[in-house]
Amino acid sequence: MSEAHPLTSDQRQTLEQAAERAKAFTGAAKVAAFNGWSIGFFAAVTLLFDIFSLTALVLGVGMAVVARNEFKSRARILTPNPTGPELLWRNQVGFMALIILYCPWSMYVTTARPGSADG
Repeated sequence: MSEAHPLTSDQRQTLEQAAERAKAFTGAAKVAAFNGWSIGFFAAVTLLFDIFSLTALVLGVGMAVVARNEFKSRARILTPNPTGPELLWRNQVGFMALIILYCPWSMYVTTARPGSADG
């Protein structure tokens, strides 16, 4: 004997569409988790292996902040909190700015002060 389905076909279709749209957000949450762990690892390595360099201190702390924000945005995306994606893109822009600022600084230190410990 067939049991009647509690949802109408329109309701089932709406649920299927919502599940399809949610895949983008769960994918973003997975990427944020991977980024958080990998950036956090490199932040720890930077801080542990070059503790006497001001540049390494700034980079390590900056990467640690980026890693923390990746985990915060992941949690917000999974709740679902509408501020999660915004924090995620702002965090990525901040990380890109950190990298872009580091590149000319590294070139300057290498060429202007060869042999400097702060590079």
